[in-house]
Amino acid sequence: MSPPHHPDPSYYVSGDVTVDPSAAIAPGVVLRADPDSQIAIAAGVCIGMGTILHAHHGILEVEKGACIGAGVLVVGTGKIGVNACIGSDSTAIDPAVEAQYVVASGSLIGDRSRRVGASSPDMAAEPEPATENPEPEPEPVTENSEPEPATENSEPEPARTQPASEPQTRMGPQVYGHTQINELLKTLLPHRRNPITPPNSGSPPSGLS
Repeated sequence: MSPPHHPDPSYYVSGDVTVDPSAAIAPGVVLRADPDSQIAIAAGVCIGMGTILHAHHGILEVEKGACIGAGVLVVGTGKIGVNACIGSDSTAIDPAVEAQYVVASGSLIGDRSRRVGASSPDMAAEPEPATENPEPEPEPVTENSEPEPATENSEPEPARTQPASEPQTRMGPQVYGHTQINELLKTLLPHRRNPITPPNSGSPPSGLS
């Protein structure tokens, strides 16, 4: 079947494609329907530049007033509801967009193989083993560390006393007796004959001349 004639040759049409005359289709858009498929674009539809609509194994329908942004890829069969909006750079596989629903830019919808939250048995996360509370390590004692304050039950240590030093005898001036004086006089006065006698001897000393 040859593609229907359309007044704007700036976009490409292949297969069984029906476009309402009031639809706004930007340049570079590709509308392709496989031999067993069909594309139907209703009135007031707006399709952005570079968007590709590829109908595969069924009918791909864009209802009235729907808006498809630039760079969007729509593949498969499905329906884009009335006044629905698909943001730019999005990908829709077998779309089922409800009326007036907005799809954010850069979204991926309809891909069942990449469903968010799905996990296989092999990918199940293993529970982490419970760890016991580690005992706190004792703090090292350094030379500069201050001693801990004494508790009520602790007994005070006896004070260390230094051994008493032995008393030192203080030597006074040496006292000379009569014998030392006589020896000294013999040395100084060799002509002196009579030595000095003690006061208690009873005889007066000889005259000193």
